[in-house]
Amino acid sequence: MAAGISPELAEATAEAFKEVSGEVELATRIELRELEYRLTIRMGAMFR
Repeated sequence: MAAGISPELAEATAEAFKEVSGEVELATRIELRELEYRLTIRMGAMFR
């Protein structure tokens, strides 16, 4: 039993994480910053 959990629990946790992480696309900080800039520009153009 490594790190205080059973091998079965470790395997189940790893499998669940693998399933979830395959379905979720994470954005990088740079991508979020670029999105913020684009939204700021669009919002500014809307209120001219």
